Amino acid sequence: MASTLTPVKAFTTCFTCAEVSSNTIAYGAEIDVSTVWEATWKTRFGRKAAGTLTGSPEFRLEGTGRGVGGAKDFWIPIIPCIVSLPNIAAVAQTLKTTHAAGDTAFTITTATGIAAADHLLLMYDGGAAGVSNSEWVTIKSIAGSIVTLGESMTRAHSLTTTLISDIAEEWSIPVDLRSEQSVRFVADTARNACAATTVAESVLVFNTAVLAS
Repeated sequence: MASTLTPVKAFTTCFTCAEVSSNTIAYGAEIDVSTVWEATWKTRFGRKAAGTLTGSPEFRLEGTGRGVGGAKDFWIPIIPCIVSLPNIAAVAQTLKTTHAAGDTAFTITTATGIAAADHLLLMYDGGAAGVSNSEWVTIKSIAGSIVTLGESMTRAHSLTTTLISDIAEEWSIPVDLRSEQSVRFVADTARNACAATTVAESVLVFNTAVLAS
């Protein structure tokens, strides 16, 4: 009987959705990858306010040949991702009405400055504890102040406390982990003197296979 390889994918969080202040370095928890050969690193970023960033935030995955909790003197960047449009001003709006999870459109105070295909961050702006209610969406079309999305919203959002900002970015990058024991996510707004608070989230999808006969 012929053997077959069945793909198995496991999802783990590198950095829970959170604000990253200007001129700051924030670290995610160390992740043990000693039994994993490869993964896909997925990271997304958004802006918390209108205006420019001045300097580009850098988000990177670092790796070490040492195990989790071991010496911290050998962290080397595996993949750096630098925000591409720091000097382009973002537009920030708020919702005009409350919307539920599953909605495919929302109404904002004005659609000036945003357009179809723009990538948006919808962020609950009621304090740090609410940042985890954020999500990223893409505009399908705009009619007046009604914005139709390419996908349904996964969370409920309330008017006035939900910030909507454009020029969000996402990355999905394959990672070779054969030489790594541990990895960690780093959000770095200090290296290039980013002058604005940003929002970031990052995950790893481990790619393994099971041999069956």
